[in-house]
Amino acid sequence: MKTFLAIAMILCLSSGAAFSDTYFSSQTNGLGTRQFLSSVRAMGMGGGFAFGDSLSLENYLISQWRYVDHTRATFVMGYNRNDTELPGTSFTVSTAEFNGLSIAIPIQRQKWVIGATLQPYLLKESRLEQQFINPNDSSRYTQRNDYTGNVNLARFNLVWSPMPQVGLALHGNFYFGTLEESYTVLFNASSYLDIGHAVQYRVKGAGIGLSADVRPVDNAHLAAFVDLKPKLSVDVEYLSSLTYLETGNRNINSFPLHYGLAGGFQFAKQWQAVGGYAYQDWASVLKQPATNYDSWSHFNVGLEHQAAHIRRPNFLERFDWRAGYSQTNLGYLFNNASVTEKALHFGVGMPFSSWYNRLDLALVVGMRGDLTDNQVEEKFINLNFSLSMGELWFQRIR
Repeated sequence: MKTFLAIAMILCLSSGAAFSDTYFSSQTNGLGTRQFLSSVRAMGMGGGFAFGDSLSLENYLISQWRYVDHTRATFVMGYNRNDTELPGTSFTVSTAEFNGLSIAIPIQRQKWVIGATLQPYLLKESRLEQQFINPNDSSRYTQRNDYTGNVNLARFNLVWSPMPQVGLALHGNFYFGTLEESYTVLFNASSYLDIGHAVQYRVKGAGIGLSADVRPVDNAHLAAFVDLKPKLSVDVEYLSSLTYLETGNRNINSFPLHYGLAGGFQFAKQWQAVGGYAYQDWASVLKQPATNYDSWSHFNVGLEHQAAHIRRPNFLERFDWRAGYSQTNLGYLFNNASVTEKALHFGVGMPFSSWYNRLDLALVVGMRGDLTDNQVEEKFINLNFSLSMGELWFQRIR
C-alpha cells in the first residue's frame, strides 16, 4: 500500500483540485461552487453519508473510522460533463478531476485512530467569451472573462471509540487556495492595444470540527458532524495591464458554520437505507450584505444492497449495488432566484483481495438551475471512482 499511497500523493500534488466547469461558479464576487463529497460509496446513495464501512474512508462522518482495523488509504478521481443552456446559446464542457485523498491509521484496534484527508472545498472554473464589432471602424474584438481557482480543505483527525456503540472524532481543519477573476479585451486590429484586469483572492485559515456516531441498536446508525467557523484570511490583489491598483480584503469574514445530520437502517439481511441533510448559511459571514448570496444545503436518501459474504456467490451477489436521490441548493442567487440541483445517483462497490480492498464507482445524472427562473440551465453527468486499500502498520499482531 505504500507504493499506492506515494502514487496517490504525486497525483494530488500534480492535479491540485477538481474543476467542475459549471457556469454557476462564474458568479461575480463569488467564491466558486461548494463541493460536498463524503465518499464515493455515499455518492452512490445520494451523495450524503454511508454507515458501517471498514474499507473506504468518510470525509465528514470521520468518527466512523473506528471501524477500520488496518491502516487504510482512499483515493478519489472523477469525470464531469456539463451541458449548459443560456438564452440564445449553449455549450458543453467535460473535465477529469481529483476529488480527495484520505488515510487512517489505527493506533489501538477499534479504539483510537489518527489520520488526515485532503479534499476540494470550493471550485471556481469557468470561461466566457463574446465577440463584438466596433461600429466606428468595423474592427473586431473579443471580451473574455475567466473565473479560476480552488480552495482546498485539509483535515487532521483524531478518532476515539469509548464503547463499541459510540464513535467520536476531533478534526483540525486547514483551508488554503487561490481564486482569480480576470477580464481581457483582445483586439484584432493592430491599432488597438489589448487590455486586461485581474482580481486574485488568496485564502488561508484554520478551524476545528467534530463528528459523532452512535448505534442505538445493532441495525441502526445515527450520526452528525459540525465544522465551526474558521479564523480566515482572504487577501485581495487587483492587477491590471495598465497599472497596479490596490490590495484589500474580501467581503467575507470566514467560512460559515457547516453541519450535517444522518441516519441509516439495516433491514432484511443485505439491505441498508440512508438519509441525510447538511447546511451552510453563506450570507451570515458577509461583512456587507450582498444580494447574490444564498444558503447552501444538501438533502439525500438512498439504498444499498450489500454483497453476499458467502463462499460461492453468483455474479450479482459479488458486488454492492446502490441508488439514491439528492437535492442541493448551490448557495447563490442567479436572476434573483435560488439555484437548485436535482440528481439521481447509482453506484457499485467491487471488493477484491479477499474482501480486504474495494473499488467504488458512482454515477450521478441530474440538472441544476432553471432556464426560466435563473436564465441558465445545466444537465450534467458525473462519474467518480475511489480505490481503498489497506495493510497492517503499527498494531501488534496477536
